[in-house]
Amino acid sequence: MGADFPSRDAAAESRGAYGYWIVAIGAVLAGWTLAILATRQPTFRVLSSEAREPLEAAAATVITLVCVLAYIQYSLTNSTTAFFTGLAFLALASNQIVFGVFLGTGSFGITAQQEMYFWTVGRLFSGILLAISAVGGTRWAEVKRPSTRFLVGAVLVLG
Repeated sequence: MGADFPSRDAAAESRGAYGYWIVAIGAVLAGWTLAILATRQPTFRVLSSEAREPLEAAAATVITLVCVLAYIQYSLTNSTTAFFTGLAFLALASNQIVFGVFLGTGSFGITAQQEMYFWTVGRLFSGILLAISAVGGTRWAEVKRPSTRFLVGAVLVLG
């Protein structure tokens, strides 16, 4: 009446198959990178000006979803890591939406240099928040409404 546990051999085989896939994907990506570098002028520009806004909106949607998931984790665990991660992705999402979707170069008198400056500041601020979340810390005392603490942090980040 022993339990049917997988043998050590089966676990080793699954790790070997996993390692094989990592090597295969790495080889494909390395080949692709070499093919790009072998071309005379590798360009990574979007050729259609109409494609920029949908691409920026798609990126903003994904970043916003990560922010929402981090907030949900924070509200369930009261973790400082999830709190600062959520705020970092909120800063990224707002920066992406404002300067990627709504305000492009030339709209409302925004020059390319100003757009690049605000884009860079938003990314650096998000990086600082992610570094703080990586350091982590102790869990905060339980609060009745974690949404209030997150809302105060969000207002500070957006300000």
